[in-house]
Amino acid sequence: MTEQPSGFVRIPHSRWERVKKEFGVPRVEDIAPVSGCYAIYLNRRLSYIGSTANLRSRLSDYQSRPSYGNRNEVLCSFGAFESISLKIKLSVVYGDWAFHEIRLIQRLQPRLNRHHSRQRQVA
Repeated sequence: MTEQPSGFVRIPHSRWERVKKEFGVPRVEDIAPVSGCYAIYLNRRLSYIGSTANLRSRLSDYQSRPSYGNRNEVLCSFGAFESISLKIKLSVVYGDWAFHEIRLIQRLQPRLNRHHSRQRQVA
């Protein structure tokens, strides 16, 4: 992986970038205020997909920090987890991030997303 100066780590052969971590916590303050789609992994499992016109602002809302009671956990607005990681896909075209979000949620169905989910048909 090659490091980017914008707070990201480029994932080889992918259009996604991983947010750099410090003490096990993603460094959101290093992210430029750009638009894009993001994926949140909790305990190495895809848990949430979102999109925004300002990644820095949206991701800072989740406020992750190390847990002082248990050194192996990280706290965020979703709860306490052993690991939290973020992947980001930047958008070039205005509004393109929303289409990426909808398609990814429908295809991958993360457990914390409720919108855009398909109803499963009962046979």
